[in-house]
Amino acid sequence: MTDMPDPRLTPAAERLLALLPALFRMRDAEQAAALAAELDLPAPDPVVDRPQGPLTSLLAILGQQFDQLEAEVDALYEDQFIETCADWVVPYIGALVGARIIDVGDSRSARRQVADTIAGRRSKGTARALANLAGDIADAPAEAIEYREFVATAVNLDFPRPVLTASVALNRKAGRARLLPDHHDQHSWEVRDMREGGRFAYGNAGVRIWPVPAREHREVVPVPVTGGQPGRLRFSPLGRDIALWRKPAADDPQISRLPPAAMPGPIPLADAHDNPGAYYGAGRSVDVFIAGTRRALADICFCDLGDRDAAGTQWNRRGMMAHPAKLLIDPLRGRMLLPGGGAGIDLATIRVRYSYGQAVPFGGGDFAMPAGIAFAAPAIIAQNQDEAAATTALAAALGDLAARPSISLRFGGTMVCPAATAIPAGAVARLWAGDGLWPTLRIGGNWTVTGGQGSRLELRGLRVFGGALVIDAAGIDELAIIDSTFDPQTTAITVRDPGCRVRIERSITGRLQLEAGSVVEVIDSVVDAHLPTASAIAGAGNARAGSLSAERSTFLGDVRVLGLGEVGDCLFAVRSGRTAVTPPVDVERTQSGCLRFSALPPGSRTPRRYRCYPAHGDPAPFAPVFASLAYGDPLYATLIAANPPGLTLGAENGGEMGVMNGRSWHRRRRALDLELPEWAPFGMATATLLVNG
Repeated sequence: MTDMPDPRLTPAAERLLALLPALFRMRDAEQAAALAAELDLPAPDPVVDRPQGPLTSLLAILGQQFDQLEAEVDALYEDQFIETCADWVVPYIGALVGARIIDVGDSRSARRQVADTIAGRRSKGTARALANLAGDIADAPAEAIEYREFVATAVNLDFPRPVLTASVALNRKAGRARLLPDHHDQHSWEVRDMREGGRFAYGNAGVRIWPVPAREHREVVPVPVTGGQPGRLRFSPLGRDIALWRKPAADDPQISRLPPAAMPGPIPLADAHDNPGAYYGAGRSVDVFIAGTRRALADICFCDLGDRDAAGTQWNRRGMMAHPAKLLIDPLRGRMLLPGGGAGIDLATIRVRYSYGQAVPFGGGDFAMPAGIAFAAPAIIAQNQDEAAATTALAAALGDLAARPSISLRFGGTMVCPAATAIPAGAVARLWAGDGLWPTLRIGGNWTVTGGQGSRLELRGLRVFGGALVIDAAGIDELAIIDSTFDPQTTAITVRDPGCRVRIERSITGRLQLEAGSVVEVIDSVVDAHLPTASAIAGAGNARAGSLSAERSTFLGDVRVLGLGEVGDCLFAVRSGRTAVTPPVDVERTQSGCLRFSALPPGSRTPRRYRCYPAHGDPAPFAPVFASLAYGDPLYATLIAANPPGLTLGAENGGEMGVMNGRSWHRRRRALDLELPEWAPFGMATATLLVNG
């Protein structure tokens, strides 16, 4: 028996029309045909076209109101549950259960806090309550540890307690798996305060949080390493080493400790070698397909594939000598070595799935098509083909934008962009990634895009490396880069059209070179010049670009523009080694525009500022310190905890300035440090540790 379709999926106008006798529908169709003949319009086809007579038109107006009413009734029902209610309803449901919501600027965190209010009260004073509270506020995997369980004490021989005996893990594996010290069982008493690093004492309870998530990368074509030892491949489409991360399993809210499988982080080599089934296979962290068939677990070996020589032409052979018929994977470097040097294996048929760590929650990766947006008969670059065929298909699709301006990239490998692309006048050329995929475009030299009057170019969910995207001549009204990454180490964006508006949202890009009349808007993004001598935003020859507006973004490098619009919650920084004597942020028109809740390097020349860092007259401004400025590192573009509160808590919402404003780990950690003592047993000291942040 098949399920009946939900009648509400059909528009109300059609349902109303279906309730009327067929005679009225026939008369309405006749009147529609008569009106068409009177107005000298083509007669409607009764098979294909829906008649639009007076009755149908009236019901369409009524049906539109009925559809809105049904949508409002459905929303009222969903607003009764914390899991499905609108964001504005969350504090009202919280008031019904007496929840005290700790505001960290995140609706997901508030929703979790309300959902766990009653369960938290029932378990208050236990380690489980601390773990659940930390997970709700941080919106990340968390665990709580009562360190008294790990303190070695003298034992009465008449009443032995084996769990309190001191021991040492000589093989060092157990401690690594749980990210604890090697002597992971019992410890001697620590007298240091928890805020100074002390942990193991009877009165201490700690919370550990894993703020950096593991993001999945699917249907990837690994990159062969040319020259030297045959059969070598790298997982990353950029051809660089990358650490493979554990895909975390769901944690159990009924326990206070996280199992190793629920901790996001790099795959531990020793544990992966001993237990490959925990990391490889369907639904696991790593998966390898050859010619459409998953490589069997028995044919996989995790091992060290480090370089054997300075030139990197040879990788470690110990795993190959011990397992000559197995496919070798190095999870620490993202390397793969095929058995027999890859003899008999078509490299174009290899697909891999893996997880990687990235703190910045933007830039593509596990991209999903926004709801409510659909292509009109797009050109599709399919998955099951080699890179040469995909490149040919992309060039053909870009050459036929007049017929099909939308292109859906469903190939997870690397495609080479053509040297030039022309967009017809008035057309909107869209290159979008398929759901859950992260296609890679390689630019050999420059990818020059020209367009007719009123044309636009939109790139969404892509990764681009190798050269410069050049918007040449006049005609293109807008360049939109959304949920994409332009590798800061190798790419740049050059706009020579002074009338082109550049819009960058939730992306990572290299340096921008714009004309003086251009307008650029940057939202939730990173613009990285990569070199200390380069400018993040400037014109040709390091002249001034046009106007800049930005929100919640990080700029790494000099910014030279004519004017500013509204700039808020942004972080402007320069790399060490900068030798230029010009202002790092140089705005010519200082009488217009405003910077709010933003951080700027000393010596910047800008319009008026409002609550920016450093404050006016600050005698010793503190330059921001990043955990990493190398793209590809999990902590790329994130601030360390040692930065002053003016940077980590100085945004308008009380969070971090820059691209990490939405996550604001330091704000969440501070909120936890203030809230945990109320939930801990009386007299216990508490502290929060960011494990992978």
